[in-house]
Amino acid sequence: MNQSYRQIEGRNPVLEALRAGTEITKIYIELGIKVDERVGEILAICAKKHIAIEKKGWKNLHRMAMSKNCQGIIAFAQPIESHSLEHILKKNAEREKPGLVIVIPEALYEYNLGAIIRTCECAGADCVIINKRISLGVGVGRASMGAIEYVPIVTQNIHSSLAMLKEYGYKIFAAKAQVKKNYYDADLTGSIAIIIGSEDKGISITTDKYVDEYINIPMFGRINSLNMSVAGAVILYESVRQRLLKNCEKKA
Repeated sequence: MNQSYRQIEGRNPVLEALRAGTEITKIYIELGIKVDERVGEILAICAKKHIAIEKKGWKNLHRMAMSKNCQGIIAFAQPIESHSLEHILKKNAEREKPGLVIVIPEALYEYNLGAIIRTCECAGADCVIINKRISLGVGVGRASMGAIEYVPIVTQNIHSSLAMLKEYGYKIFAAKAQVKKNYYDADLTGSIAIIIGSEDKGISITTDKYVDEYINIPMFGRINSLNMSVAGAVILYESVRQRLLKNCEKKA
């Protein structure tokens, strides 16, 4: 298959790609696969959109797979498009909508990146900014459960992205251990960007100059840190909670 296409594996990721209207050139399905609700919908959409389907035996299909379990389905689709950060920020400004942006300078594990993207989709984040060095491999799409088809991904230099966010009036937060302010005491209701530190190094000192406020996630056990995807989810949903509360107060 042409290397300009990306591989999508698993029933949910393939189904969400089809639902999202992602351009898919071909789908490989395991011979004799049990047609459950998701597989049935995949077959129906493919028939409607005239997407080629080829059946392969278990061994041949799993030889093609890049993940441990492709669930009997592999699709080849157009690469993930890199969105324009400026366009997203301008659109929010025109709608007078408080923005919610996630910034990921580094990610060692595809699962963590995919999990963050999934949480961002559920929380209604405007986009995820990733470093150009980060690869959106098949594991990212699989861990995101198809959310990567919906969340705008901005692939560009982190420093220029943070500078642009500041220009548009975004307040930039980053989680850091042993700072006084807990994340739930910070005002996360305006236009904000949250930097998620890497699994091994946390927040880089090179991004310090852009951070407006460091916030702490309290730890009460013997382990002194959270998985980066969990830390991101905790702060994201605190922002969602505060925004919903603020909207309720406005309506009261």
